[in-house]
Amino acid sequence: MNNSKVHIEYLADREPLIAELGKLHFDEWGRHRPGDTVGERISRLRACCGKGSIPTVVVGLLGS
Repeated sequence: MNNSKVHIEYLADREPLIAELGKLHFDEWGRHRPGDTVGERISRLRACCGKGSIPTVVVGLLGS
């Protein structure tokens, strides 16, 4: 059993994760938006990952 705790942070505070998450999101859902690109998906994700406004994006991180 892993005793590490999950903590929640704003994606905006984890800039290096934006491209990785954008690619994963595109790989999973990109077929639903014909003509979309990974770069466009990453740009949209970056635009909505602010803090304290709607929309925003949070991520769950395991460990410290």
